[in-house]
Amino acid sequence: MSFRILLIDDVNFFLELEKNYLSNIDCEIYTASNGKEALDKLNEIKPDFILVDYEMPVMNGLEFIKHTRDLNISTVLVSAFIDDSLIKIAESVGVKKILKKPFNKEDLLSIVNDHLKLDKRKRERIKVNIPAFFGFEDKMEKGVLLDISEGGAFLSGDVQLKEEAIMELKFLIPKTNILIKTWAKIVWVNSEKNRKNEKYPAGVGVEFLNLGKDYRAAIKKFIDEAQSASKNL
Repeated sequence: MSFRILLIDDVNFFLELEKNYLSNIDCEIYTASNGKEALDKLNEIKPDFILVDYEMPVMNGLEFIKHTRDLNISTVLVSAFIDDSLIKIAESVGVKKILKKPFNKEDLLSIVNDHLKLDKRKRERIKVNIPAFFGFEDKMEKGVLLDISEGGAFLSGDVQLKEEAIMELKFLIPKTNILIKTWAKIVWVNSEKNRKNEKYPAGVGVEFLNLGKDYRAAIKKFIDEAQSASKNL
């Protein structure tokens, strides 16, 4: 399934502009002219990312977000005027990002690409138990990959690094002689004191960086074969 983006704005000019900005992104784009119309389309579209304007008739952006905050859909609010009052109200309903109008193509692509990377890490993710080594060339530590996708993995272990830190990661794909060696960026930390996900032990979620074409193909093949095998059980 393609990455699905829902654009919500009562001004058609801005919808067309946003669609043009996103024309080279591998995604499906849907539009709505207000929050109520968007709500009516949600079950059909099932968007992965929503860009919603604040000031609209029928139902404005914040009202729309109040109705969708429990659906766990990545949503960015757009507004021509941003002040402390709007920020406070937006944060109270779970808004993490407000994009100021007018914005340029680079601003929008930066936000969407960040969500695309996150989406790729979530898709095609399977549970595994793969021994791994992480750290730096002069000091590698042992850990275990507990899940994996083409874009990243969850690494269980005593990782003494913070979010955004970059480290080296090595692991052998099961039932093969293929040793994956890649740089990995820590995108979230599940520490003993602060468990963001209780289903996982202490460790970190990582994004693979500069993963070569052959390595990526090998990981995809492993995932596809594992999923196929589980369906036949």
